[in-house]
Amino acid sequence: MRICAAQLAPRAGNIEENIEQHLALIDAAVQEHMDVIFFPELSLTGYEPTLSKELALDVTDERLHVFQKLCDEKGIIIGVGVPIKTDTLPHISLLIFQKRMPIIAYHKYLLHEDELPFFSAGPAPVMLDVKDEKLMLTICYEALQPSQMDFAINNNASIYVASVAKTQKNIEVAVPCLSDLARDSKMFVVMSNCTGLCDNFEAAGQSTAFLKGTGKSVNLGMKSVGIIGVDTKKQSLVKRIIPC
Repeated sequence: MRICAAQLAPRAGNIEENIEQHLALIDAAVQEHMDVIFFPELSLTGYEPTLSKELALDVTDERLHVFQKLCDEKGIIIGVGVPIKTDTLPHISLLIFQKRMPIIAYHKYLLHEDELPFFSAGPAPVMLDVKDEKLMLTICYEALQPSQMDFAINNNASIYVASVAKTQKNIEVAVPCLSDLARDSKMFVVMSNCTGLCDNFEAAGQSTAFLKGTGKSVNLGMKSVGIIGVDTKKQSLVKRIIPC
């Protein structure tokens, strides 16, 4: 299987422009014969906690139909970061679009304390079966928690997916931690970060893909827009930068 992480620079609250960025990256993934593409945390709106309630979408929002259409036409699985409406505070969610199947919504269930005033937690971890692989889905803060890593290992995950919005300081913690996980476990690891301004910080990019058991990795750097991924059958890394 070929799975990739996308890196983009979302515009705060500009869903229409952000969709266009998503489509360009999905097209690049299709050209690279990817089976799966995942985007950063809240990629469709930008990571903007103070705006999350007004930006939150329903899963049935017609603006999301373009992703289902692409799945149905191209066969690629797409994971998009979206704030999803609830009766209280919105969820931080990954919406998984698959060919001619209902949307799977994974809601971040381990929230950082800074997120508690703006978001509500989801119910439980989620694993996704794709071809012969088991994908463990994590969103930002969750990705580095031992409980998430243990859950993935104990449930025989083969790919650990981290959809994040991280600063340079946090990336300097995340990359070595995820590298150790890939090297010491039987999992490939793919981390998708955004770049540019988010809320009150600058996202540091450096989306990275790690081969299992080797310590080998490749990343996109701080400012690039593109995709980074792994081919699980060939045990190889994939990188493609696209013009901004």
